[in-house]
Amino acid sequence: MAAREELDQFRSEVVRFIETELPDALKAVATIRSAFEEDPGESEHAGPEFKTAKAQWREALRNKGWLAPSWPKQYGGGGLGPAHQFILIDEFIKHNAPRFFDMGLGMVGPTIISHATEEQKARMLPTILSGEDEWCELFSEPAAGSDLAGLKCRAVREGDEFIVNGQKIWTTYANRANWGLLMARSDPDSPRHRGISMLRVNMRAPGVTVRRIQNLTNHEFNEVFFEDVRVPANDLIGEENRGFYYLMSLLDTERSAISQVASIERTLESLFKLARSPKLPPLTKAARNELVNRAIEVEVLRGLSQGVAELQFKGRTPAHQASVLKLYHTELAQRIAATGMKMIESHGLLFRGEERAPLDGMIAQQYLYASTLTLQVGTSEIQRNIIATRGLGLQRG
Repeated sequence: MAAREELDQFRSEVVRFIETELPDALKAVATIRSAFEEDPGESEHAGPEFKTAKAQWREALRNKGWLAPSWPKQYGGGGLGPAHQFILIDEFIKHNAPRFFDMGLGMVGPTIISHATEEQKARMLPTILSGEDEWCELFSEPAAGSDLAGLKCRAVREGDEFIVNGQKIWTTYANRANWGLLMARSDPDSPRHRGISMLRVNMRAPGVTVRRIQNLTNHEFNEVFFEDVRVPANDLIGEENRGFYYLMSLLDTERSAISQVASIERTLESLFKLARSPKLPPLTKAARNELVNRAIEVEVLRGLSQGVAELQFKGRTPAHQASVLKLYHTELAQRIAATGMKMIESHGLLFRGEERAPLDGMIAQQYLYASTLTLQVGTSEIQRNIIATRGLGLQRG
């Protein structure tokens, strides 16, 4: 069977699955209206019926293997390659079918699969799939944000335990997670990129303190403090002192998140529909040109994404290619958000829940949140450095 024909059949399978398995209570709810996921648990739809329907949908996806489509089937995933994942996400967005994406499913799980022991996989992966465990990533520090090799948090080995002391910051969902993937310096005498270990830490353990960081979009950023926190040595992921190299592969995966492409395309589609609707006065020529420019840029984004997907399909880890994609898609998301705000003008002051807010206030929310995208998972400056050194072979200054 030709590859195109097989992908078309898979797309039809996804559509049939959504039509058959998506509960009626979810079909009328536009869960994805922008380039950024919203948390349905915080929305106006989060009543008992909605929550029950969400649980049913999650279980249907888990049974199908599509809750974690990239995971190998032996660990409860779908074993899907990048091309199939792209189709799956594309159809979910088109049909407003909720996706379940968290740190455990998206980043921590694949890292455990790649680097943990079989005993650890059997112990840690099932509770990620069931939703019993939520995870956060404990990487950035006040003096080591994008420069993760400069982290100071210490993990000192004492027999069958590590004793952890230090601080992390900008940790998304640390306030709700019960487990964290921690990067800590376990050998202070080694060079900067060595002597760092990756540990699973209990976020409810004695000595762990979590504090929310207030911000414009109410995103769940936190700072985390560790004071003599004891971590069992059997929660060390991979080899001791080699955590930085595991982290780099995790970040390359996170930077190559092709799911964002389909979401950004949906955002652009929403803006075009809004431009044609009677809710807005006719756009000026300048505004129309700007919207068309965003459409051209989204096509460029799709091409970049397909290039990264092709590398993953061949079993290669994208490095500078992932940085190119991350840099381009986050800066494009900011430009799309700015275009949306220009289109709705003073209506951009209206947020979700306001009766006259275009697209239920998602444009204003997106505009504020987009400002953080070029900081997360490594700043744009860091991405440009990676592109220069790994991609172009330039010497560091």
